[in-house]
Amino acid sequence: MPSLTRKEPYTMPKTYHTKATQEIEQYLSLQKDKSFCVADVYHYLESNNVDVNQSTVYRTLDRMTDNGVLVRFKTASSGNYYYYRISDEHNNCDAHLHMQCRKCGKVMHLDCAFMDEIRKNLMKQYGFTLECNGSTLSGLCRNCKDEQG
Repeated sequence: MPSLTRKEPYTMPKTYHTKATQEIEQYLSLQKDKSFCVADVYHYLESNNVDVNQSTVYRTLDRMTDNGVLVRFKTASSGNYYYYRISDEHNNCDAHLHMQCRKCGKVMHLDCAFMDEIRKNLMKQYGFTLECNGSTLSGLCRNCKDEQG
């Protein structure tokens, strides 16, 4: 009777570096400090004549999230949609607010001692507990403000 014990450790199937993956990586290289959704990536691929199914985009972004390349998050106004951004030192975005430029889309993290003061003041004055997940302040970044004059 053959042994049922596996002699070699199981290894995950090799992931393929397809043209679609390469094009998605190219898109990500253009998104420094910006958030994006699956539709943004899909439209970029379409506009560059890359024939890809939207489910492939979802799977690729999910894999990149699992591998720590991307961070997936929701905003208060995103409903059922997730947004993504390139992973950096700010992976715990539930602990702070964000600022997003409405012109260029740049996302900045507001994670300083100032946040503790905001939380304390909101609780003291309004009995309100701030939940930073999905909290984004909208406005103009310094560069866009300077361009506007």
